[in-house]
Amino acid sequence: MLEPRHAENLFLLTDKSRNYLREWLPWVDFTKEVSNSKEFIEGTLKQFGNNNGFQAGIWYKVI
Repeated sequence: MLEPRHAENLFLLTDKSRNYLREWLPWVDFTKEVSNSKEFIEGTLKQFGNNNGFQAGIWYKVI
């Protein structure tokens, strides 16, 4: 599962792949800084805590 400590790497990966991801992921244009990724991660932890599903990251060839 994603944790707040992953926010910077998640943002850098998103930012680096922005043009590619934009085609399928409408939220990409709203992710403009690390704090946006941190807020997303915090929301996913609340989702999990409320027993309402979860989001996870797969780290392959980490930056």
